[in-house]
Amino acid sequence: LTAGVVVVLLGLGSELAVTQAWSTNLSTRFSVGDAVELASRTPVQTLATLLDIFDYTAFMVLVSSPLAALIGTGPGLVMLPGSNFIPSDIKWSWVVQSGEGITSLPSMGLLLEWANGGIPMILLWIAFAASVWQAMTRLALRRPDQAASWRLGRSAFTLMAGVYLVQASPISAMWPVFMGLGIGAAALERRDASEASAPVAT
Repeated sequence: LTAGVVVVLLGLGSELAVTQAWSTNLSTRFSVGDAVELASRTPVQTLATLLDIFDYTAFMVLVSSPLAALIGTGPGLVMLPGSNFIPSDIKWSWVVQSGEGITSLPSMGLLLEWANGGIPMILLWIAFAASVWQAMTRLALRRPDQAASWRLGRSAFTLMAGVYLVQASPISAMWPVFMGLGIGAAALERRDASEASAPVAT
């Protein structure tokens, strides 16, 4: 629909004031060179440009090296090679002008975990989250009097895990608390399971 409106404006309304204003506005922000550069980007590069500077540089470090993508760069170390991938885009010129390079970790939890430990870390994180969800579900079934509380805890944990994957920075201080609650729930569920399977003394 948007493309159709553009075609109509360009083809039939070139003399309209709105068309002229639109063309002038576009030409000052998007040159032919920009269009050529955008068309030459790979899907991965296009995706990367939608991220902020810290996520962008971490993402480019990982996709530029198969070894880094597989095993990561080490906890907190992605900033070091990340400074080599600062884009020339004017919106990130302040990073170049500061002369300090990349000084922060990725803000997306998914990228942070990937950079810290590679694919194994991602798989471990998923296994951890799934184990906690399963443990809270079983506790809700085994403890009917506490079922509502465990279901609420499961929902809160799932919500926080999802937020962490998308934007870790705002909840960086809270996520370890929820991890601890999850570990506690898993330990409690395991103890309940052991007690349930233990032979009854006669």
